[in-house]
Amino acid sequence: MAYAVRPYISDAEKPWCDGVIATSWSSYHRSCTDLERVAAKLATRGIPVLALKGPVLAARHYDPPFLRMPSGDLDLAVRERDLEAACAALGEEGYALESSLATARRFSHHIAMLHPTHAAVELHFRLTHGPFGLPADPFFEGADTFRLPGGTEVLVLQGAAEIFHLALHVVCGRFRPFFHLYELRRLCAEAGPDTVREACTKAAECHFAGAFALLDAAFQACWREPFVPPNSSLPRTWLQGRINEKLYRACCRWSALEGGHNPGSRLQGRWLDIQTTDRPSDALRQIAMLTRFAWHQFRSPANPNAAPASHPPVRPAPPAAPTR
Repeated sequence: MAYAVRPYISDAEKPWCDGVIATSWSSYHRSCTDLERVAAKLATRGIPVLALKGPVLAARHYDPPFLRMPSGDLDLAVRERDLEAACAALGEEGYALESSLATARRFSHHIAMLHPTHAAVELHFRLTHGPFGLPADPFFEGADTFRLPGGTEVLVLQGAAEIFHLALHVVCGRFRPFFHLYELRRLCAEAGPDTVREACTKAAECHFAGAFALLDAAFQACWREPFVPPNSSLPRTWLQGRINEKLYRACCRWSALEGGHNPGSRLQGRWLDIQTTDRPSDALRQIAMLTRFAWHQFRSPANPNAAPASHPPVRPAPPAAPTR
């Protein structure tokens, strides 16, 4: 808003806009710097990096790039075979594992690494949806190359693969924040219906038709327009009758709980997820995994962060760097 209205307001009001713009630019610049540092370190070990969302998406789809909502961490995908080496390399840069690799592999889709002064890094070995997500390895094939300002190259998803990932990310986060849903709509309009239709085909093949159906209900509720283009090959799910605007609103209410989540609300959140499963077997897998997860937490009461869930706690971003 500050960037859009600045040319039309009085000189007395422009300092507020300038402050907002400077803060946004500083945040974007800091994210780029952190990404460059991490990608360059992994490159020295011969580890290719797939940059998900964050400053690279901002640079590719926003003009100027700092208009995108800043990210509190960096999401990077690495191949499964490179995961341990990547963690070791970042450990040399002062990053520390938030949980054990064994626990992350069993219960999550990424391993979080924290740094005292830089943005946290999430190394994804699956795209989204915790232990039910798709392995990241196949998405390295066909990925495009993006050169960072310092010259380091990273890989990026493009076309239907990017729409597919962002769509799953929105549903995995249960539509919080709303910006991610807005961004998906923006990129779908930019990509065109054929690309979105291709992403729908991928969702059907990978048994994420329910997630795409819920996104269609969200688009209808917010903008009275479909997310799923006509003639898309998106099959009905076993709980298709429950995937509607009511379920979308329930996800939003769950995500907006200000008092935190207790065991009852967390169970409700898992029920919201189960309603988007494609088949009864998918629901049974989720129930079995949740049972194992609960047992794991029961056996590790002294370390509540030992097994990060699909929706990790939000960590504050590091302080903004001074701007000139």
